[in-house]
Amino acid sequence: MKIINKALFSYFGNKDRESKQIMENLPDMNNIDIVIEPYCGSFSLIRNLILLYPDKKYICVDNDKKLIQAYNDIIDDDKYNKILNNLKNTEIKTKEEYDIYRKINTTESYIYYNSVYTIRPGLFNRQKIKMNDNNLSKLETFNKYNKNIEFICDDAKNIIEEYKNNDRVFMFIDPPYLLNNIYDSTHRSDYILNFIKDFNNCNCKIIAVLGNHVLLKVFYEHYCLNIKFTTEIKFQNHHNIDKIPYIANY
Repeated sequence: MKIINKALFSYFGNKDRESKQIMENLPDMNNIDIVIEPYCGSFSLIRNLILLYPDKKYICVDNDKKLIQAYNDIIDDDKYNKILNNLKNTEIKTKEEYDIYRKINTTESYIYYNSVYTIRPGLFNRQKIKMNDNNLSKLETFNKYNKNIEFICDDAKNIIEEYKNNDRVFMFIDPPYLLNNIYDSTHRSDYILNFIKDFNNCNCKIIAVLGNHVLLKVFYEHYCLNIKFTTEIKFQNHHNIDKIPYIANY
């Protein structure tokens, strides 16, 4: 599936490669008014849906304040034009210059870091480091297609609790994988696992992907949860393939 509305930042675990399968397993969108990604990250599903169903309401939630601020600034035309101009004229020549620039608390420095800078040997051995045409085109695409999305900085559980009993809502729940994720926190795991226990009683339509840990599979079976479909993730060595289950309540 060709992605037109591309991710502004590359997130580990984003679902761009799995988009086709996810889109093939949506609920009846004629019965949906609001689409929510409570752990939005690069909001891979909504980026596709907004092109097909532009009249629906879209809500993206993340607890990363800088990420949400960047998203909101880029869809604001006045701020976007200033950001674009500043980034076009930003050249970082040394690691020292970069360290100073990164400490500046602006959307430009956040975008620059997440779009241009990656930790690898020899990065600053070049004459200059700038936003290239591909980086800038992603900004333009983001501004063009995502203006009607409401980006909110909040804890996912707050938005889930607010909308879980609205039968005109569809949620795509994609938190950091539970049980096998080193970044996962205990309170987040506890909330999601308790929520999933009541998964089939929610009035809203939900697809959730929590990982493929063996304990989760036992958990799904115990609570009679429907594995709607699975996707395959092929790692860089092309030998190991992970099958990731997606559960749904419809």
